[in-house]
This record gives sequence, C-alpha cells and structure tokens, in this order.
Amino acid sequence: MDTILKRDALAEFNRLVTNGTLKAVLDSQCNCNAESAVDHRQATTWHDIAVNSGWRIQRFGCGHHLRIVDPSGIRQSCGPDELVFRRILHRPVNWFVNIMTVPDTVYKSFYTYLATNNRRNETVVLVHGWVNRAVSMHKMATHLSSCGYDVLVYDYMSSTAGVSAHGRELLLKAAQRFCKLKQNIHFVTHSMGGLLLRVALEQDTKDLISSRIGKVILLAPPNGGSPWADLLTMLGADAFDRAISDLRMAPDGVGRYIGPPAHYKGEITIIGGAFDLKVPKNSLRVDNAQCVVREMLPVGHHGMCSNLLTAQAVERYLLG
Repeated sequence: MDTILKRDALAEFNRLVTNGTLKAVLDSQCNCNAESAVDHRQATTWHDIAVNSGWRIQRFGCGHHLRIVDPSGIRQSCGPDELVFRRILHRPVNWFVNIMTVPDTVYKSFYTYLATNNRRNETVVLVHGWVNRAVSMHKMATHLSSCGYDVLVYDYMSSTAGVSAHGRELLLKAAQRFCKLKQNIHFVTHSMGGLLLRVALEQDTKDLISSRIGKVILLAPPNGGSPWADLLTMLGADAFDRAISDLRMAPDGVGRYIGPPAHYKGEITIIGGAFDLKVPKNSLRVDNAQCVVREMLPVGHHGMCSNLLTAQAVERYLLG
C-alpha cells in the first residue's frame, strides 16, 4: 500500500468531512457500493482507522478492505484500500478507469464498456455471481469490448434478496435498458447470476426482453446448488444473507425449480470449471432441454471470469 496515498487520503477525508462535501464527492463517482446499514455486531472485525464528526473509515480485520460509514451508520463506500483512498482523493482508479457509468440507481446499475475494435453492433450483458460486484467481470468485459462488442455489466448486491427477487429485478432493469438499444443482445452470466437470468426468462411472460436475446451463456451456474451454501446455512450465515439458502443442494434449492423460459427459444449454453469446488459438474445440469453443458474448462470458480481461457471460450460460443 502506498503510504503517501494513504496519508493524502486521510488528510483529504478530514477536510471533506469538515466542509461537508464528502458525501457529494463519493456520490459523484462510480462507487460500486450498496448504501446499506452496517451491522454493529461486526464490531470485532471492522476497526476504525479514521473518525471525524461521526464519519468513519474502517478496515476489515488486518486485511486490505475498507469501508466508509456515515454518521447514521450507512455504508457510503467500500472496496480495496487503494480504491477507497483514490475515491476520497477523486483520482482515477487504475483497473477501473475504463468503466464509463451513469448509475440507473444507487444500488443496481449497468456499467458500460464500449467496443474498442471492429464494432459488431452487438451488446453483451454480463451478470456477476454471489458476493461479487460488477468489477469481478472487468477482465471479461475488457476482452469482449476488444473483440468488438459493447458490454453492459449488471451490478447488484447479492445478499439483500433471494434469487427470485433478484431475477425479477434483473428482468425489469434489462427491459428498461433494452428500450434504448438497437443492437442484438447476448447474456453471459457467472455462478448465481445464471439463476437470476433463468428466473428473468421464466418470468418474462410479456416478452419484455426474450425476443431481443441472441446467445445465452451460463458460466458455472449452481442449478443443482452448491455444497458451500449448505455449509454456510448450517453455520447460520443465511441470517445475514438472503440468497444463501436459495443456493443449497437440498431438494428445495431454488435452481431446481426455476421453470423453462417463457419466450426465449434458443439454447442456454453452460460452461463449467473442471477445478470448481463450489459448483461441481453434477450441479451444472438442470431438467430443461434448452440447457446444455457444452464444456468443462481447466479453471476454478472465482478465477473463472478473469481467466483468458474463459473469455476466449465465451467469444467462441458468441460467434458460433
């Protein structure tokens, strides 16, 4: 961590709090944050590194993850320490600078990557998975934009609702955004994002988006659940995260009961990871003839979307 950056950011934090403009500075940027009340039961894991007039910069444990909390106990920013410090200083963030965004709302947004080469007049919508945010799809989006696709990365806070609610929200947000697009549209999802899209397609009885969609590619979708969700539910984590119980491998796991698309008639291509310990191969399959497991890549779960092999496979299926 750059100690000069930290020093300057803490000094700027105090200045902005004193003149009452910190909230405006954070709101003016691509904040990748869900404004949510902090859980004071986590006081043993989050530690203050700066406090001024009720505003706090807190660090998670001894790691490199920070959050900014306002006097009302609402989180206003979060992320790796360098990212948060650069937001305070209103400086570009190296690995996030290519995202051009005007958030639809504070919580759920589409982040835009415009095609950089040989524009195809096609848009790919990326949907991230559980406990991730839009930035987890950055490398995939960058690769696809370099291949001529405009890319929209859908951002949502996975812990705030169950799979069905998130899926309905995706349907509504996509319908609003698609009204502004003239291009052909494809979907590529990762992990729980695939369940959200399946819910959206099932619920799209009025054909709000289905007839606009070309290819659908699901990366490591937990259609049959994940053993990690079963373990976390046994440990009581579902009390803090509404989506966890939906991802269980139990017979009542949500992925098993999502119906077929109401209007989308194309193939739903599934790609798994041979080294994926969170979504094993037997959890990829679903009782729906449209869903076909096409390939198992030599990748794990979390690194899947940042792996060049995955991006190249997605490009191949989009062209196929």
